[in-house]
Amino acid sequence: MNLISRNLNLAHLRLKKSTFMLIVALFVGITPIFAQKISVNFKNVTLKEAVEVLQAKHNYSFSMNTSDIDMNKHVNYKAKEVELKEVLNKIFEGQNFECFVKDKMITVAKKEAVKKSVTVKKQVKLKGRVVDDSGETIIGASVSIKGTTNGTITNFDGEFELTANTTEILAITFIGYEVQEFVVSKTEHFDVVLLPSVVGLNEVIVTALGIKRSTKALSYNVQQVSSDDIVSNKD
Repeated sequence: MNLISRNLNLAHLRLKKSTFMLIVALFVGITPIFAQKISVNFKNVTLKEAVEVLQAKHNYSFSMNTSDIDMNKHVNYKAKEVELKEVLNKIFEGQNFECFVKDKMITVAKKEAVKKSVTVKKQVKLKGRVVDDSGETIIGASVSIKGTTNGTITNFDGEFELTANTTEILAITFIGYEVQEFVVSKTEHFDVVLLPSVVGLNEVIVTALGIKRSTKALSYNVQQVSSDDIVSNKD
């Protein structure tokens, strides 16, 4: 009984050893596609011809937009047992493209011309004063961050305070005046001078409080008086 048991254990160990050796042999025979090495001899050929050689001789497929690539560019490159990636980098050199290999598929993609840097937005406090071109305080001017609901209006001294994020656009508007816009970059004080707008000046009136408003914006009736009426009434 012990002899049978020993023979079974020995057979089991031999089977495990054989299985292990088979697995090792299989893994040794597998070469990742990135590590595959090829030999090429491109002598004054076009890029189109070089790609065709890789397709026909080495059985690779290409995915690329040839309208963006100079396929008539001449290639002179000879190498023996080098990695596929190195060959691709050489033949597409100077074209602003990079190659990605997966299995037998080579994808040629355009590089980003400019790498976008990640901009970290910082919250800052803004202060300022708004006047017209004669230095008069503008009361009730709209001060807002463009594209948001974040905003306020100037007080009786033409001053304002507002919190915003860097890179946002600060817009200051008032009826009858040109819009002023500023890029927010840091905590700062804005001295804003609004210039009269050529369009719409005739639609602006001054109320009893001295606040300039459009006739369309008022809820009560407005009587228009010309300079001739004023002179005739004075007489």
